[in-house]
Amino acid sequence: MIFRKPRLSELLKRELNRLTVAIMKFQTAKNIREEHRKKYFSEILLVSALARIPIFPEHMESMYINSAINDLKKTLKFMRQLRELGSNKPYLLLRMREIDEAINILDELVNMSSINYDDVLRKLSRVRDTLTIIYSIVEEHEGIRSS
Repeated sequence: MIFRKPRLSELLKRELNRLTVAIMKFQTAKNIREEHRKKYFSEILLVSALARIPIFPEHMESMYINSAINDLKKTLKFMRQLRELGSNKPYLLLRMREIDEAINILDELVNMSSINYDDVLRKLSRVRDTLTIIYSIVEEHEGIRSS
């Protein structure tokens, strides 16, 4: 079996998907917190207790947050590698400021001590927009190169 090195556009697409999943996880954690504040008795607790594994909404929320932060750490690692790679690619040099900004945002989110969901979701949306732009540039360049 022959393995080929994945193209940069494929790696970017994978990270875009990972970032989208992290955004969904934060949104789910936010929904769990808001639902728990509205109701005295949680449906999550009831369903999980019937399965004999009681899970409190706070624990479910923290599981989603921890999973999303792990996804952000992986995306941050990729973005740092992209910055190093971008110095060798002329079509990425023009986007280095946006890449650095996305790295700073991800670094801030990975190391946050308290969560403001609206702020987190807004920042992640900016990072996703930056990655989408970079993905389209790389995909266009790789398409031209392979033709």
